[in-house]
Amino acid sequence: MKLLSDSDIDQLAQLSQLHLTTTEKEHFKQDLTQIIQYIERIQQVSVKDVPAMAHAHDIQLPLRDDTAQESSLGTRCVSDSAGYDDGLVKVPGILPTKQS
Repeated sequence: MKLLSDSDIDQLAQLSQLHLTTTEKEHFKQDLTQIIQYIERIQQVSVKDVPAMAHAHDIQLPLRDDTAQESSLGTRCVSDSAGYDDGLVKVPGILPTKQS
């Protein structure tokens, strides 16, 4: 494993826009080194015979049929508002309007 140099830590700090003290840089260097060592250990694990999966538990969720249905919920929610007119909701403008 290649050890992180002080210039590596300085570059990471600059890219992350962090202003680190010398003590913080040393702690950061130790922490990153431990993380890299852990990743290297994980990479040694053989996953050749492990099937690809989307979830650790092989469960089947009961799903209902995906069918379109009419719904008036949106209309009912806004139809009582003051700005509701002909299926549209009027909202206050945000752009200046031309005065004639």
